[in-house]
Amino acid sequence: MSDDNVTYYKMMVLLETNNEVLNDEENNNEQEKSSMKVSHEFVDELQLDIKVGEKHLDELNEWFDEFDEKISIPNEGFIKYEITNDGLIILLVNEKKGSIVEDIKKYVQEKCK
Repeated sequence: MSDDNVTYYKMMVLLETNNEVLNDEENNNEQEKSSMKVSHEFVDELQLDIKVGEKHLDELNEWFDEFDEKISIPNEGFIKYEITNDGLIILLVNEKKGSIVEDIKKYVQEKCK
């Protein structure tokens, strides 16, 4: 089988911003007086060296166990991610901790040589 049909995981890094939005006074009956508006800014797309597919789930789990230990847990509350079964990883970084984006890029580059 040719490597032409192989798909590798890609990590899309987004910076998440929370902005407070005030509701109109006439519309505040039984609603909260304020709510949060969340926006996302594209930062980067990183290529991982992990193939997509059931045969590679253990490799993906091992990679993310270490990622959690080095990146996610130390920045708990400021980073979250979702992994799709088609090879896309959405990584949201809170703007208050935007400085960790460079750490994430460096980590991925070191792990995916």
